[in-house]
Amino acid sequence: MRASPLDLSNRMNAVEIEDAISDLVLQPFDAAEFPFQFVTAFGAKKATVDRLRATRIRLRSTWRSSSHPTRASAQP
Repeated sequence: MRASPLDLSNRMNAVEIEDAISDLVLQPFDAAEFPFQFVTAFGAKKATVDRLRATRIRLRSTWRSSSHPTRASAQP
């Protein structure tokens, strides 16, 4: 049985989240990695982060390969 992404059985308490966010703030900012580091700071499991990464890659490649009207009109 697959665990729900909203499974709170191993949730972090407020102090743990604050510590994780404080550690995140001290690291150099990386725009590509920040969303994944942020959800990890809230206790997201590695499998969840991996699924988010895969979805992001699929969405990015789909957007680039499509003839999105906004993107086409933004070209000079």
